[in-house]
Amino acid sequence: MAEFFGYNKDRGTWYEAEFEDDVAGTFHIRTMHDSKPLLEHIARKRNSGGVDKGISKGWWRYCSIPPWLEVDLRNRGLNIYSKDPAILNRVLRIIDEEYPMLKYTTKKHRVSG
Repeated sequence: MAEFFGYNKDRGTWYEAEFEDDVAGTFHIRTMHDSKPLLEHIARKRNSGGVDKGISKGWWRYCSIPPWLEVDLRNRGLNIYSKDPAILNRVLRIIDEEYPMLKYTTKKHRVSG
């Protein structure tokens, strides 16, 4: 059975440890993330339309990428901190198609390079 290991209030992430073999000292650490508050916040911002006005002025926040999505993208070979426009456009395409609920806008944007 998993035991509570720790909590990061800034990220809404908690950790559980499950001991597999006490003699050998092996265990697994699971990272859990509560995305509901983030999704509710994004939906409010998206529905207000305020972000779209900021985009037209040259500053914008396209989406939020929670830790679990960053890990998923890394597993696909994509680094969200890359300066390569081709990689960033692949990240944006994945967010548009698979995770639209994380977007602050209903519009689609791409990085020019």
